[in-house]
Amino acid sequence: MYEYVQLVITNKQIVESLININLHQRKTWGNTIADINPIYFRSFIRGYFDGDGCVTNLKHKSIDVSIAGYENNMNKIISFLNMNNIFASFIPDKREYGEGNGRFGSLYFTNNTQRYCFLKLLYQDDNNIHLDRKYQKAQKFISDIESSNKIIDKQTVIYYKYAVCATS
Repeated sequence: MYEYVQLVITNKQIVESLININLHQRKTWGNTIADINPIYFRSFIRGYFDGDGCVTNLKHKSIDVSIAGYENNMNKIISFLNMNNIFASFIPDKREYGEGNGRFGSLYFTNNTQRYCFLKLLYQDDNNIHLDRKYQKAQKFISDIESSNKIIDKQTVIYYKYAVCATS
């Protein structure tokens, strides 16, 4: 059984302020990510990932990492990641999710280098603000890459150090 927290806001002024910056009920189903100061965007993505992301263990010490959402939101996250030399794709879902909200799908990373860089960037200096079960899976994967003797894993760590850290 999972614990969860619900935030209910009943103050009219706060509710109206949130609506004015395009935050509404049922965040997944149609909200657009507001303009967020770039210094906070990494933390925002971590929260978004905690709510609508997925870390799935695969065979061979690998994981699958994705985030679900509408294409306009995923493109904002992809744009931020691209500025940090981390590359992902939007994969549309074939199901229908309501009118006028655009395509729904997943932000998806195609290889372990990009997954490692995303998770490493996401959890650097997070001040323990994260969903623990996703964080634990991420840390295991990061540790496996960093302790590996495989050349490709060593290249992944070097890529992060010189391509991602240099921009963030």
